[in-house]
Amino acid sequence: MAHRLLPLVASLLFVLPGCNFKPPQECPFTGTADTVAFSQQFESMVLVVEGTSSPPPVEDEFLQFQRDNKLELIVVSKSAGQIQVCVGEAKGGGQIAYSQTHSVTVGENRITLGTFKPNPYVVRIAYNSILVQNIRFRVN
Repeated sequence: MAHRLLPLVASLLFVLPGCNFKPPQECPFTGTADTVAFSQQFESMVLVVEGTSSPPPVEDEFLQFQRDNKLELIVVSKSAGQIQVCVGEAKGGGQIAYSQTHSVTVGENRITLGTFKPNPYVVRIAYNSILVQNIRFRVN
């Protein structure tokens, strides 16, 4: 019996080094947003098609966008500072599609996120490394 398993074990040892067993990517801050921290620093945050000011319709708890829509995050801030914006696929084993730090000033700030391939996503926004907002969206 052991002699029959030997070719299988040998072939696995040959194939496995070429495999890439990376854990799924994750934004550095996840979980439930801190609503108190949000209200202390921000008036609002909304995800829109670039150049507009109203969010698209919501279906199944996801904002709905089209593949060619260039997305923009509108942040109305109460004070100047830096925010971290991370967009990750909202599915098991998903990848990070966007991750950058941005400076915001008092008032309205527009941050272009770009276009995304069809998938469900979550925009996670952190201020002082504290998650303050989760925005779910889907690109159709």
